[in-house]
Amino acid sequence: MNFSEYITEASKYELQVYGIINSLYKNCMPFIQELRKSGGNVLWRGTHKVTTKSITQVTPRQDRHPKDMPEFIHDELDNRFQKKFGWKPRGTGVFVISSKGHAGAYGDEYIFFPVGKYRYLYNPDISDLFTEMEDSGMSGYSDYDDYIDSFVTGWEDEWEYDYGEGNQGEWEYDGIGTGESDRHFAEIAAANSDGIDEDDLDQTLFKWIPDMDLVDFIKYKRDEEESSDEKFYYDIINNYRDSNLNLAITRKVEIMFQCKTFYLVDEKFLDAVQKYVIRGEKLDFDPKQSKIGFEKVPMTRRNIQKQKGFPGTEDLEYAYAKHNIFTKPSKLDSLYVSKGKQTKFK
Repeated sequence: MNFSEYITEASKYELQVYGIINSLYKNCMPFIQELRKSGGNVLWRGTHKVTTKSITQVTPRQDRHPKDMPEFIHDELDNRFQKKFGWKPRGTGVFVISSKGHAGAYGDEYIFFPVGKYRYLYNPDISDLFTEMEDSGMSGYSDYDDYIDSFVTGWEDEWEYDYGEGNQGEWEYDGIGTGESDRHFAEIAAANSDGIDEDDLDQTLFKWIPDMDLVDFIKYKRDEEESSDEKFYYDIINNYRDSNLNLAITRKVEIMFQCKTFYLVDEKFLDAVQKYVIRGEKLDFDPKQSKIGFEKVPMTRRNIQKQKGFPGTEDLEYAYAKHNIFTKPSKLDSLYVSKGKQTKFK
């Protein structure tokens, strides 16, 4: 008989809940204490890396590359975050949010708990930084120079409108300014200056002199755009915060966490997490009273294998893994073998 057959659905759920609570209380108390100030809310992470476990411990990548955001924007943001806050959340952070629906746009939803020490960043006015950068118009380009170059044609048209012939500038005749931007009046001024009839003017000696030439205008517009982009980046980064998590939860904005590892808890355990972890209520079942009906047997390989009809060590480990009982058999003080009666589960 397989070990898993001894476990009822009710007892399996209770064991999973107890395993989750034990893991979170043991490894996530700093976060739990902060989360309790949020009125019972939790943080969600969406991921396509589906797990069938009730709780999974994950080590975040330290070299994350953006899937949709251009690399040059990703790097620029991280460099600015590094300068202001001392770390690079876009490349090393874990992205979570208090809105389950928003998290679901990125995959299956799991409840998020950072393990041990952690820090976080959020902007109370930005729900998704990628969307914010996409709206800026930069996201459609491979690098910043390409983005800037995309403005050049428009700048040339703008220069023509402002400084092209007949606009801001004047006509010269034979190297001498006429003080006129209108060609007709420039011809009159040139004829009067030379004391000749307008029909006798050499039209090839007229030259348009704009108040600003095209090269200088493009440079001016480039500097203006770069200054605007600098302010755009500054305003975004400057409004990021690294405290008052409750504000981020209330605003339902994207939060970037830095931690060595974190837990993802299956969403079906949300009620249990809110009840026993966030609100800190006492268990309404006794985890030390097994509903499975096990009898205590000393934990030795020989005793395991000597039990008539009881699975070997490999089957036992499979059963524990299958039902997400986090204390592995090799670390239990004792093992419980079904004898058809209620016994304590240590």
